[in-house]
Amino acid sequence: MTDSSDGQAKDRKLTEVSDDQVYNWLTRYLLHQDQLSWSRTQTLVAVEAGVLAAAFYLNGKSSAVPLLLGGFIVWLLWCLIRRDWQVRDQDLLKLDDVHRAYGIRVTISPPVPWWSGSKVALTLIWLITITNIVLAILFVACGSKDFLKW
Repeated sequence: MTDSSDGQAKDRKLTEVSDDQVYNWLTRYLLHQDQLSWSRTQTLVAVEAGVLAAAFYLNGKSSAVPLLLGGFIVWLLWCLIRRDWQVRDQDLLKLDDVHRAYGIRVTISPPVPWWSGSKVALTLIWLITITNIVLAILFVACGSKDFLKW
């Protein structure tokens, strides 16, 4: 880093960074990544709502196109959300170590393994994907939304 008072380059040693600064950065970064994943989750829901609206508006074999393209976009957003979670969670154990002395746990396992947020979210993504595929097949097979009259 450069010292602005005399213009000479000086190296700032890692030891000059306080524990408070490291802790503050880790928690802010964790919150940033968490907010990023929630923003993308909201975008994913909006895209899926638009996909369904477009499919029922078109009402014909062409309805399969937004369902399949939208399903691909939903999958891409899901990949980004999972990456956000990976980046967010990389330092959770370090934060857990810091909080352990105070009896605070940052990472708490769910009561049953399949009830974790990532597994429930993955199940919802699969349900959305299957719904889109089934609707696309029905629109192509029936040629309209007449399948709803069953």
